[in-house]
Amino acid sequence: MNIYTQCCGLIVLFILLVFDLKHKKVGLFSETVYLNIIFINVFSVIMGLLSVVALGNPDTFSQTAIMLLCKGHMVSIVAVGYTNTAYLISGIYSRAQFKDMLAKNLWLPAVETIAIIIAPIKYREAMGLTYASGLCSGFTFIATFGYVAVCIWLVIKWRRRFGKRRRDSVIGWMIILSVATLLEHIVGFLYCVDFACAIGMMLIYFTLENPESNMDKNFGCFNSHMISQYMNQLLHSNQTFCTIYLSMADAKTSDADDDYLNDKIRQIIDYVNEFSFAKVFKLVEQEFICIVPDEGKLQIVVSCLRNRFYYDQFSMFSDTVNTSAASLTPKSLIVMLTDSTVAEQADDILRVFQTLRESNRDNITSTRIRLCKSHFDELREKEQIIREIREALDKDRVEVFYQPIYSTKEKRFVSAEALARIRREDNSIVPPGKFIPIAEETGLILKLGERVFEKTCRFIKTGRPKELGIKYIEVNLSVIQCEQLDLASKYIRIMEENKVNPNFINLEITETATIQAKRKLQQNMKTLMDYGVEFSLDDFGNGHSNLDYVIDMPVDIVKLDMSLIQAYDNEKKAKAVVQAAVRMILDMELNALTEGVETKEQLDEMVRIGVDYIQGYYFSKPIPEDEFIEFLERHQGIAG
Repeated sequence: MNIYTQCCGLIVLFILLVFDLKHKKVGLFSETVYLNIIFINVFSVIMGLLSVVALGNPDTFSQTAIMLLCKGHMVSIVAVGYTNTAYLISGIYSRAQFKDMLAKNLWLPAVETIAIIIAPIKYREAMGLTYASGLCSGFTFIATFGYVAVCIWLVIKWRRRFGKRRRDSVIGWMIILSVATLLEHIVGFLYCVDFACAIGMMLIYFTLENPESNMDKNFGCFNSHMISQYMNQLLHSNQTFCTIYLSMADAKTSDADDDYLNDKIRQIIDYVNEFSFAKVFKLVEQEFICIVPDEGKLQIVVSCLRNRFYYDQFSMFSDTVNTSAASLTPKSLIVMLTDSTVAEQADDILRVFQTLRESNRDNITSTRIRLCKSHFDELREKEQIIREIREALDKDRVEVFYQPIYSTKEKRFVSAEALARIRREDNSIVPPGKFIPIAEETGLILKLGERVFEKTCRFIKTGRPKELGIKYIEVNLSVIQCEQLDLASKYIRIMEENKVNPNFINLEITETATIQAKRKLQQNMKTLMDYGVEFSLDDFGNGHSNLDYVIDMPVDIVKLDMSLIQAYDNEKKAKAVVQAAVRMILDMELNALTEGVETKEQLDEMVRIGVDYIQGYYFSKPIPEDEFIEFLERHQGIAG
C-alpha cells in the first residue's frame, strides 16, 4: 500500500515537473523557488519509496542501509518543510532579503538534521507492514508541524501582502500537510506525508504557479497579472531595464476590422517573442509592454521591428503615417526606463504610461520618450493633490475667495468673482493652477464646483454683499459641470434652500468641446435663465475662437481673457484685437469685462475704449470672505 502511495505521489510530481518545464515562464523568482521545491519533493518521495522497499525486504537490504534510507527520508521531509516555508518567504521579501534570511536561518534545518541522525530509530510492524519510529520519527513530526505553524503565522502576519488567492492556497496546502503528518504519526505504518506534499504542490501549481494562467492565449504573450510582479521584482533587485510601450487602442480604422488589427498585433508579438531577452505583456484593450534588459537590446528590438514592418500596411513603426483608405495606423509610444531608482513600484510606471498615452493621444506619429525622475515626481504630486482635494471636500477645507469687479459707469464695485481655494492642514493654500486642472481631469470638479456654489449662496444669504452695494456674484462652471443634465435642478435647489434671489447669481461658462455638450449646456442655461440666473462667457480670446459662442449663447457679459490685456501695451495686434472685440461686444448690446488689469494705465485705457467692468490685481487679488467685506467697507464708492 505504501509503495502505491509513494508511486502516486511521484507520478503527480513528475507530471507537474513536465508541465512546469514545458511552458514559457516570465522569470519570477518565485517560479525558480517553486521549481526547486518540486525537485526536493521528488527527492523526498524517492527516498520514501526506497525506505518502504527496504523495510519490506530486510533480507535484501542490510540494517545499516535500512537505517540510512529511513533517516534520509526523514531528513528529506524536514527539507521539504523548510523549502515550503522558503517558498512563502519568497512571496514577501525581495531576492536579496530572501537569500539573507535563508542564510541566517540555515542553522535550523541543520540542527534538525543532526538530531534525526543522532536520535535512535526503532522498527515496528502493523497490518503486515514494517515502519520506522522512535525518537528520530518524533523529531521529524515536531519539525514538520513547526514549519506548518510558521507558514500559518506568516500568512496571518502578511495577509494583505499575500492577497486572497495566495492566502487561501497556502492555507489549503498547510491543512493537507497537517492532516497527513498527524495521521502518519498516529497510525505509524501509513506513509502519506509525501503524497500530501505532492497534492499540495499540485494545489499551488494550479492556483499560483500555472504558467498557462499567466498567458494571454489570444495574443501569445504574458497577461497583465504578471507585469506588476515582474517589474516589482526587477525594481526591488535594483535591476535596470527598458520598456517599449505599444498602444494600439487609438488605431485608426476604416474598412479594416478588428480581426485584421488583432492578426497584425499577433505578428508583432510573435516576432518580438523570437528575441530570448524580450518579454511581452498585454495590458488593457490593445496595449502592450515589452521589457528588455538594457537600452542596447531595446534599440535592437525597435530596429528589427522597423525593418520588418516598415513597408507593411500596418505602418506603426514608420516615421510617417499612411492615411489612405483601408489602412491601419496604430501609434507606438516607446518609453525607455534606464534608471530603476526613479520608480518605487510597478504601479508608478504603469500610471506614468497611461498619463503619457493620454497626453500623446492627438499625435499621429509614433513617439519616443525617455522616462526620468520628473515624470514620477509629477505623478506623485498629482496624486498628492488628488488626496488633498478629496480631503478638503471630506473635512470642509474648501474655501471661497472673492475678487472684486469694478463698474466703470457706476465707479464702484458692483460684483465679484467667486473662486475655489483649498486649504491644507498646515493652513497653506494649494495653488489653484495646480488643483483646478487635476480636479477637472478626475471629475472631482463636480463636487468642488457644487461646494463653491453652496458656500457662495450662504454668503449671499447673510445680506452683507447686498448691503455693501454688490449686485451679483459670478460663479465659474467647468465644462464637465455644464455637461451634467441635472446641473440646473441642483443649482436651483441650492438657491431655494438658501433663499437666494437668482438675479444675484451670474454663472460663467467657457467653450465646450463637443456639439452634444453644447446642447446639454443650452438646456441647463434655458432652465436657469427662466428661473432668473444670468450668464457670462469667460476666457474670450484665449485659444479657440469664441465668436460662435457669443452669437449662440444667451450671455449678458463677455469676459476678455487676461492674456489679451497683458499683451495690450506691448503688441500692436493685441491692442487692435481688444479694441475690435470691445466694439463688437458693445454693438451686440452686451457688457464687456476685462480681466488681468494690473496698472493705472491699463485701467484708464480700458475705460477709454468703453469696457463696462474691470477685474484685476490693480484693485485686489482674490481674497477670503471676511477680507472681501473689509475691502468693500474701505473702498466702496471710491472712483478709480
